[in-house]
Amino acid sequence: MRCLLVDDEPGIREGLAALLRLRGHEVHTAADLAQASALASSHEFDLVLTDWRLPDGTALPLFDQGAAPIVVISGHPEEVASSPRVLAVMQKPLMPDRLFELVARCAKPVTACASKPSETTSDLPCDVRIVAEAALSVLADTECELVDDGTFLTLRARRATEAQRNELGKLGGDLRRIGVGDVTDACEIRWLRDGRSDAALPTVAADATWPSGCAFAVDFHGSALGVEAMAVCCERAARCRETGAHVELLNVPEALVRHLADVGLSSLLPQRHGIGPRIVDELSALWG
Repeated sequence: MRCLLVDDEPGIREGLAALLRLRGHEVHTAADLAQASALASSHEFDLVLTDWRLPDGTALPLFDQGAAPIVVISGHPEEVASSPRVLAVMQKPLMPDRLFELVARCAKPVTACASKPSETTSDLPCDVRIVAEAALSVLADTECELVDDGTFLTLRARRATEAQRNELGKLGGDLRRIGVGDVTDACEIRWLRDGRSDAALPTVAADATWPSGCAFAVDFHGSALGVEAMAVCCERAARCRETGAHVELLNVPEALVRHLADVGLSSLLPQRHGIGPRIVDELSALWG
């Protein structure tokens, strides 16, 4: 099910989004009314989950966008306007299990993303594949396991020296030291599977309509764009950035990257500081 989740508190927004994704749902997030309206105008959603009070107004304008049922999650439920589209009004602080029960009742059947060990990086999107292969190179003499749950890629190393952990920390994502049995210097590093720098960043396909008024990423994984179409996309992204928008181009095929360099357009590609996310303290339990 495709969901739009709107909340200005990062801990609530990204925590619920991650948990919904692990249950098989596609989740787009927004931190304010402007971002939510931009997404609602460029996507069709099956369900909207929104706070009522947002930094730039109430969620009321969302009631007139699209046709998806709406669940309002608010610390001030008495303020929420009535609408035939409002499926439920839920009081903050919210117990996630109550929300997931409601989502399950109105959802189309979905298949949860099962975590599975990966024997190879070859089937991963190229951005995270490059980073994972760099991490495996750092851990060349260490017993490792890759686990792909469809949202995150996690690399577990049975042993890692301090120097190795320092090198892993340069690759983005979330790194933590863990204990496994009598081994106390094991570690895990986890990245967003699609290569985004931020878990909150909405993602669109390369040939889809680009949203306006919000930061977003364009994912080229699986696309068949030629060099001319790729150059057009890069130029569009550059124009967006000139207006102050944050735009990332994910998983650009290596052949197209080389071509852009050959024709002097490689300056259009730099886009991020590293594959995310960096988990905030509120979400530490999401390591699971």
